[in-house]
Amino acid sequence: MGGPWSRAYATFIPYQLFIVAGAIAADHREQLAAMVRGRGRWLAVALVGTGALAIGSYFHRVLDNGAPTNDPNSAFEPTVLPFVMVAVVSIYAMGLHWSTHYREGSPRLATAVSYAANRSFPVFLVHVMVMFWILRATTDSGQPVILAHVPQPFGTIVVYLLVVAGSLAVTEILRRLPGSLYLTGRPRLPLRFMI
Repeated sequence: MGGPWSRAYATFIPYQLFIVAGAIAADHREQLAAMVRGRGRWLAVALVGTGALAIGSYFHRVLDNGAPTNDPNSAFEPTVLPFVMVAVVSIYAMGLHWSTHYREGSPRLATAVSYAANRSFPVFLVHVMVMFWILRATTDSGQPVILAHVPQPFGTIVVYLLVVAGSLAVTEILRRLPGSLYLTGRPRLPLRFMI
């Protein structure tokens, strides 16, 4: 039992806390919408401030404490939590503002947002599998082949784009299979055959 508790900072806060907070926010959506309307400047200041705290804390850990620059635990640092919370509320506020004032006047963007929103959860579910297969082939030294042949930071950008494209492709396939609801959390889409 000691093992899971010692990592509660990495399991409880990022996962259960956000799920519970999201459920509470969804249940009180009207009050949340009223609270964020007209507060774009405050949210922008909070976003920049909490972002500066998170980035400053990261540099402190790397430069002063000798933490590796690619430390996978960086995402679980307590100084990142305020930024993530403010970022989520800010994205909600921007989406609310757009849907209230600009959605009707931008049908192409509305279609793109609808498509992305409909695929976001399935992409979240499959992206790790897609990234695993993209990075699976390694050199003799254990470095992923793609990163051995594409210099950084371009290697990360290429892998990111491949993961997004691959995740969308897998999602489109899974959305059309029987059991799509269980595989992607979304109802099955009809099969369309090109003739």
